[in-house]
Amino acid sequence: MVAVSYFTAVIAQSGATWRAVPVDVEDAETLDEVADLLRGPSRGGPVLAVLEREDDWFAFVRVDGDEDPRGFVSDLAAAERSRYAALLSPIGDIELAEYSHLRVPRPIATDDALDTSDAYAVDDPDEVPLGEPTSGNGAEGEPAQLAPAVAVAVAVPPAWVGDPGLLADFGLAPEDLVKLVEEGEGDPASVVAAVGERCGFDELLDALR
Repeated sequence: MVAVSYFTAVIAQSGATWRAVPVDVEDAETLDEVADLLRGPSRGGPVLAVLEREDDWFAFVRVDGDEDPRGFVSDLAAAERSRYAALLSPIGDIELAEYSHLRVPRPIATDDALDTSDAYAVDDPDEVPLGEPTSGNGAEGEPAQLAPAVAVAVAVPPAWVGDPGLLADFGLAPEDLVKLVEEGEGDPASVVAAVGERCGFDELLDALR
């Protein structure tokens, strides 16, 4: 059996420090429900819900008093495969023009490029490989050569969505949060730990795990 990471915490800022608050957001079904739960212990200051799931993604939801909730999801596609899909999907609809430069699609090579090293290794010498031949039909008795497969680069948008500036006032610039997510892809716990260290709540999260 593979161990799976499930971690949820709700923390609030008290002066220059952070404190844990006894709020359970596990049963919330919508982002508005989470926001209502977080507003209860807010005391007017910021309250942050930290969700880390399946060694695959993490999310932050923040409220400040009666303001609308702000959110960030490290990998929306992965989150939408979980039971939190309905709760976190609205974060994907948030479009902030000031961070559009951070969402520039990155070119990556497709994974389905064909390996042509064995293209002509056939059991039956009379069997001709299928495909588009290059110019000419080859020497007599030999199959026509096939044009080599070419890996194609495609532009893929970032996996993260939401507001990368939701922790900027705690010392984590939007660009730095995005960089942490990109460098820590596949290891959300390490990214959350790094975020906590930058924002001053890493020891609190460690104690809550």
